[in-house]
Amino acid sequence: MPEGSTEVSEQPGQVSAELIKSCGEVIGKICTPESVIGCVMPDGAIAECLCQQRPANKWVCWVE
Repeated sequence: MPEGSTEVSEQPGQVSAELIKSCGEVIGKICTPESVIGCVMPDGAIAECLCQQRPANKWVCWVE
């Protein structure tokens, strides 16, 4: 039983890590204005990205 509960608790963390994209995949891409996402920089730092207002409509990311 403890082994099964350990597996269940590890899975959500693994899934969320897979959902975070590389910042290189999003920076400069067209997006919906005022959307916010997270991404991972090449050095492993977590960054936050904001979609610029029109006419740019592109992702801009920064590390806090």
